[in-house]
Amino acid sequence: MYIGQKSATGCRLALEGKGPGPEVFIADNLEQGPFTMKVLFFAGRHREVQGKLRVIRTTPEATRDDTYGFTLRMRREVVEIGVF
Repeated sequence: MYIGQKSATGCRLALEGKGPGPEVFIADNLEQGPFTMKVLFFAGRHREVQGKLRVIRTTPEATRDDTYGFTLRMRREVVEIGVF
């Protein structure tokens, strides 16, 4: 799923930011996972772009809130953050 495709099985785009973000994606059913989280340097001139991806997982037992940093340097570069 990505900004151009606003929904996929078990997921949907909840908030689309203007410009560099933020975008918020929600997985309504974690049983649909695992989910692979990736970040794409979509457009613009080549330069170093640093960002953060925040993953919040809520279960009846607990809430887990993790932030992952990443750096992209050129158009079409993809960084895989992790599988959740």
